[in-house]
Amino acid sequence: MPLHLAAMNGHVSIAKLLCCFGANVNATEGKYGRTALHYTVERRHPAMLHFLVSQCGALTEAETYSGYTAHQMAMAAEPVLAALLADLGAQTRPCLLEKFSSDDEDNYVDSNLSLAAPWRPQIDKNTSLTNEALHLVA
Repeated sequence: MPLHLAAMNGHVSIAKLLCCFGANVNATEGKYGRTALHYTVERRHPAMLHFLVSQCGALTEAETYSGYTAHQMAMAAEPVLAALLADLGAQTRPCLLEKFSSDDEDNYVDSNLSLAAPWRPQIDKNTSLTNEALHLVA
């Protein structure tokens, strides 16, 4: 998503063009459900943060698939950005993370995969059969 890339890299001028041409500032990417604002906070770009919220109407309460708002991520990563978000109207919520990183959401997903543990023998059996078939074909 072009706006996400501009936000990640702090390119406000590119973000302005994208927003002028109708980019959805609150669109979420598929893996974690992050908006451009989440990426802006993660990469610590205060000018981009101010632009997205004040001029593009980025929703400060948008949550990732794991339930994190940009403000919660900012509280864990960069308190100055958390204060800026609060000044721009973001609701403050308790931050459950000491330090936020992309790996936190990967770990969240990995921990939920343990719920599939009872199916593991069947998965292993199917994988083994598939691998045997592939070796026969090769």
